Amino acid sequence: MPIETSVTHIADLEPLYPLGTDNRLQGDNHIRNIKTALKNDLPLTTPATATGIALLTAANAGAARTTLGSTTVGDAVYIASSQAAAQSALGVYSIAGTDTAISTAVSGINVAQIQPIAASVASNELTATINPTKLDFRSTTLTSGTVTTVDLASAASLVVPSGATLGTTNNVAARLVILAINNAGTIEAAIINISGGIDLSETGLISTTALSTGSDSANVAYSTTARTSLAYRVVGVIDITQTTAGTWASNPTLVQGVGGMSPSSLPSARSWKSPTRVAATTYTNTTAREREVLITCTDTSGTSQMVVTINGSTHLISGGFDGNGGTFRPSASFTVPVGSTYSISLTGASLSSWKELD
Repeated sequence: MPIETSVTHIADLEPLYPLGTDNRLQGDNHIRNIKTALKNDLPLTTPATATGIALLTAANAGAARTTLGSTTVGDAVYIASSQAAAQSALGVYSIAGTDTAISTAVSGINVAQIQPIAASVASNELTATINPTKLDFRSTTLTSGTVTTVDLASAASLVVPSGATLGTTNNVAARLVILAINNAGTIEAAIINISGGIDLSETGLISTTALSTGSDSANVAYSTTARTSLAYRVVGVIDITQTTAGTWASNPTLVQGVGGMSPSSLPSARSWKSPTRVAATTYTNTTAREREVLITCTDTSGTSQMVVTINGSTHLISGGFDGNGGTFRPSASFTVPVGSTYSISLTGASLSSWKELD
């Protein structure tokens, strides 16, 4: 007589055993296997309760219901016409329904992320793109703290045409900021050259000017279509340098979405550096903090002068004349705001030392 060699649970029992031709002497082995499986899978308290015994001996579902008593949920399950109705009465749902509920709930959660942006040049034009994302925007009512969440299902792009400088200068690095503006529930892209400094704290509203070949100003937000007083988010930055301003021929040296940059509140080390700098050349502070500059020069004429220019305006003149034959060393120490340009010009002097603290 074939018999299961190892039985622990009901699932281990072979429904075809015993065979009709088997020897009756092996029947006790089958019975022991059945008892083992039942005791493991259907344990009862010791001693067995009257209710438990009544349930085990109930002739049908109606008798079991009588033993348990009538309850709202129990009655709903008992009279349920389908599995779905019984699941509804118990407050459980199918896997498919659960997946849908989870998906719906998760879709409403904003997860911290690096904002997906892109930038490239072609045909002397600059294209900036905000790829699909989800953003929270402040209310256009400045006294309200209401937040509006907007989904960007497909990419939002803008094109800076050839001839539009955005206020950049030949051979001078510029930092362009990509903005997402909320136009009545639709995310649109905007771009701004922050040279000179502008408040982009997201605590106010912004108005944009339509892009054209005459879009030549720094600190002006440009978009495909002009918009007025909209909530906005800073979504990324582009560092870019062009040989001829307005001829977008060289790709950016940096494309960075917001979320991938350490918050300015985090402490970080600062150190003095000695970059390669020359007079009569304009440089840009493309970092996320103010830059300290310290310059010393050597007099070559007996009367020397150094002029410091920031964002096109003269801010410091260092010079003099030593009539006693001593050595005069023009020097200057100044702060360059974020996004600002700076340069020096020398008269009767040569550059001795140029240090910057970032």
